[in-house]
Amino acid sequence: MDLTTLDLDADYDIAISFLNGDLALAQSLADALSKNFRVFIYVDRQVDLAGTNGLDSFSDVYGKRAKLVVMLHRSGYGETPWTRVEQTAIESRFLREGAKFLFVLRLEAGAPTPPWVPETYLHFDLDTFGREAAIGAISARALEAGATSTPQTPAQRAASAAKKIEFDAETRNLERTEAGVAQVDSEFSDLVSEVSRRIDEVQDSAPSLGFRHGASARSMVAASRRASLCIELQIHWSNSIHGAALCFAFLRQEAPIPGDGRRFIKQPSPLRSGEYAPIRTQANGWAWAASDGKVVTTQQLAEQLVFELLDHAEAGQP
Repeated sequence: MDLTTLDLDADYDIAISFLNGDLALAQSLADALSKNFRVFIYVDRQVDLAGTNGLDSFSDVYGKRAKLVVMLHRSGYGETPWTRVEQTAIESRFLREGAKFLFVLRLEAGAPTPPWVPETYLHFDLDTFGREAAIGAISARALEAGATSTPQTPAQRAASAAKKIEFDAETRNLERTEAGVAQVDSEFSDLVSEVSRRIDEVQDSAPSLGFRHGASARSMVAASRRASLCIELQIHWSNSIHGAALCFAFLRQEAPIPGDGRRFIKQPSPLRSGEYAPIRTQANGWAWAASDGKVVTTQQLAEQLVFELLDHAEAGQP
């Protein structure tokens, strides 16, 4: 099917470009922004674009038609088929028009931005400012770029409410299924990967600290000679996440790494310990809720845990 035969909107106020792993966040931003703007994300046009020339379709949206393009940026962006297509169109427009149409929402500290984005270009850090502030900043930039703010209609509000009701019902069902347990296990695996990657970066930049890490089923340890971080996912049932908890503890000594054959003779008292409960959100998919109700993403939690581990390692004695 040729693009010209499709009934696509002539123009968009905002188009969102993102990795598939950030779909939940992209959808959440689109839902919030669509109260006042016409927003394009791929999942909302999946039926229209199926079977068409994706290169032409995406180039048209990101390279010409959207007043503002929001790039959800992290490591790996631009390396998948769809983000490569989108990034090519964005880069061409950036070189042609400058930066006025572009809003880079940084999801991962330290992730290298595309080489065509100047070092002086200001990024919006999601971890620092949060989702609500990001929505406000994107809205302001969209208006600056020439978008027209249109209040949400009753029908649109009803559609948003219906989406939330459907999402909440789906979540309640997942919480009592093996599929829900598998999704939480998968999110924990992502946390292990995020913590491990950051520990590897620390060790590469400061080998003298002697950091190591290892993992086994539902647990991991990151340790140096001065301090350690132990993480464990506790799930009590094979078909329910009721009572599930992500437990962590910081120790003032080097803990045994899973698989190295060592163990504590006496379990040491932790410097600090705590837990998070798995929670499914419209904004980020599965995330982690602290006892005070604060919700953090897997990436945010990994960053927090590694920074605190470094604090304890720096405070420890050689």
